[in-house]
Amino acid sequence: MTQTNGGAAAPVRASVVVLGMADFAHRRAGEQATLRAQLEALTGVALQPLAPAHRIVLDADDALAVAVLEGPIAAMALAERARAAAGELPLRVGVDYGHLAGVEDAERGPCLAGDGLDSALALAEQADPGAILVASRFRAALEASTAAAGAARAQRRWRMTLFAAAASVLVALGAGARALRPLPAPPIRPALLQFDIKPHGEVYVDGKMKGPTPPLVQIEVTPGPHTLEVRNGAFAPLQLEVTLAAAEQMTIRHEFVALKPPPAPAHKKPKKEPRKETRKEVRKQPKKEPKQNVDWGKNIKSDFDNARRKLGF
Repeated sequence: MTQTNGGAAAPVRASVVVLGMADFAHRRAGEQATLRAQLEALTGVALQPLAPAHRIVLDADDALAVAVLEGPIAAMALAERARAAAGELPLRVGVDYGHLAGVEDAERGPCLAGDGLDSALALAEQADPGAILVASRFRAALEASTAAAGAARAQRRWRMTLFAAAASVLVALGAGARALRPLPAPPIRPALLQFDIKPHGEVYVDGKMKGPTPPLVQIEVTPGPHTLEVRNGAFAPLQLEVTLAAAEQMTIRHEFVALKPPPAPAHKKPKKEPRKETRKEVRKQPKKEPKQNVDWGKNIKSDFDNARRKLGF
């Protein structure tokens, strides 16, 4: 980093792109808030190809300024992306290449200031909606960076010097310099977890108890992965692994219900063993002669005749 005689960092030359909305100051407060949100959104889209270490975003009441640390080519590409993203918005853009350095503002604290920033702000205020106004020295720097073989090494030196200057409190450049403070990072919107637990449960997030539900209905958590657990006495706990984005809402629904015991198996009668066949001895009865009809009168007479003969009658 280049040092001055007093030990402070010297100003460096860098590209500055100022993005503003036409007639911003003459609009109502509600319209200004809407335009401001739209301006920040399209600036975020235009900045995506630039790594955070390659640019510094500065905040003004009616505009955003970007100190591009990769050189004029990257700055011009940023201006073109912003105009393409604006669509019907009354965006006007000013671009210059000049000196920037850190200053200490009594109200805002550490800021950036310099003639490159002043010129880019003035060009943006003069531009028509949808137009990009470029200073002559920026055009010359753009042509030089395109043609020079050693431009990449020079841009790396400017990037490192300017980045260090923005992080330090340096001497002011003079009463006429216009200072802008670095734009703070937008706040991260928390994710929202909502609970619909029946009949009730104790909520744990990442191992920490958050309270019983009910009365707990919802809690805010930081975006990212989380481990959720809902407990209720002897019931098996509900355990979930979730990953939430910023401002995302998720509802956890669960009902602790006692499980019915499985039905008892039907009683089966013992299976009867088949009877063993036993052979019984069957004695054959003597064959009975069929009964004959006896003529008893004839027999008696025959017997009487025999007896008389034996007796000699």
